[in-house]
Amino acid sequence: MRLEAKTRAYVFNFLRRAEGASAAYREARAALIEYITTPPNVLSPYFRALLNFEVCISQCYQGYELLAMASGEKFFEPNDGSEAERLQILYVDSKHMDQMIDGGKIPSEATAAVRITNRGLESSRAALSFEELLEMLLNMGRLAERLATLEAHDA
Repeated sequence: MRLEAKTRAYVFNFLRRAEGASAAYREARAALIEYITTPPNVLSPYFRALLNFEVCISQCYQGYELLAMASGEKFFEPNDGSEAERLQILYVDSKHMDQMIDGGKIPSEATAAVRITNRGLESSRAALSFEELLEMLLNMGRLAERLATLEAHDA
């Protein structure tokens, strides 16, 4: 059985997002480790870590949204406080940083809408621990493997 074109496009783009999220996470983690081991006041590794975490969040969220669209199921219910909803909030806050700054929604001790903390990533509206993000990425990887295998068998 061959996948229809629309389903195939959803699967292909989910696989792209899963790869992108995973690669960005690895880069973010490496830059964060570099930042922690670098002398104080050297900010470049932190900036690289934050950039790559924002890319990771974006790719992860977009990938899960593609699956939700393909399946007709919701990724999360509004105001459910789930990891999925918090990922979406971080994605929106990062994407609309200009509105966060203009709206005074960045804490006085922060300079960006999304920041790295000792526990994970947070904005003024949501937080996601490193463990939660990693579990979402691992789940995404497992789904990607199953979908890639399905596609390979159907081709």
